[in-house]
Amino acid sequence: MHNLLVNEYIEDRDGNGDYQLSFHEWAPVPDQDQSRTHQIWEMEMKARFKDIDTNEDGELSHPELENFLFTADEDAAADEEALHLLHETDDDGDGLISHHEMMRHLRLYVGSQVLQHGKLFHIDRDEL
Repeated sequence: MHNLLVNEYIEDRDGNGDYQLSFHEWAPVPDQDQSRTHQIWEMEMKARFKDIDTNEDGELSHPELENFLFTADEDAAADEEALHLLHETDDDGDGLISHHEMMRHLRLYVGSQVLQHGKLFHIDRDEL
C-alpha cells in the first residue's frame, strides 16, 4: 500500500517525468513572493528537503520519500503542515494568521492534520 501511495505522491508532483522530485517539484515556490512568511517557509522547506535527501543528490527518490512519508516522526509532519498552512494563508505576509485570513482559507484548515482533520471547526447544528 505504501508503494502505491508514494507512486501517487510522485506522479502528482513530478513535472519532468524522471520519477524523482527536485526541491521545486516537492515544494513549489512562487518566485514573486518575498514576504517574511514566505522566506521562513522556504528556509524550513529547504532544510526539510536536505534531511529527506539522504543520498544528497538533490532529488527525492521513491525510497527517500517512502521513508519520509511513513516513518517521519509526528512532530516533524505537524511542523511541516503548520508551515504549509502559514505559507498558504498568511495573505499579508506578517508571519501571523488572523481570524479573517483563516476564515478566507477555511478549506485548507478543515482538512488539516494540524487541526485534527477539522475537529476544531466542529459546529453543533440543530436537526430539523
